[in-house]
Parts: sequence; structure tokens; C-alpha cells
Amino acid sequence: MKTWLEGDRAIFGDDIAYHEINLDKISPGDQAELAADQLGAPIRAELLDLLVERAEGNPFFTEQILRYLQEKELLLLENGA
Repeated sequence: MKTWLEGDRAIFGDDIAYHEINLDKISPGDQAELAADQLGAPIRAELLDLLVERAEGNPFFTEQILRYLQEKELLLLENGA
């Protein structure tokens, strides 16, 4: 397999299929919606602040932070949030 650089990305031989996906940062509102979907309840402002600061708009980081908090049992459902 032959690999070389073209511009700022690697180009692979014809025998390897690839698809490039460019993701923009998601807004805090979208992070809150993503978190609510994953957790099954709306989130409080404090959790959203943490996600915005730590995940920096990356939806994959947002999901991973939430999974970590769930696995470590660091989230509490209180008054529906």
C-alpha cells in the first residue's frame, strides 16, 4: 500500500476506502439536548457549564464525559433534572 500526503491530509491507495467528515462545534443548547437525550432527563445549568468548558463543543467528548459521570455514579436525578 502506498501512502503520500496531498495538502494537509494523507491519501491512501485505491484499495482502502475512506470518508472524510468535518464536524463543527455544537452549541451549548445542542450540548444540553444531547445530554438530555443520553440521560433521559433535562440537565441542570451546572452540568451544562461543565460540559461546555470540558468538551469545548465536541459532541463525542460530550458523550464521553456523560458516560464517565454515569459510570462513576456522579450524577443525581433531583426534581426531574
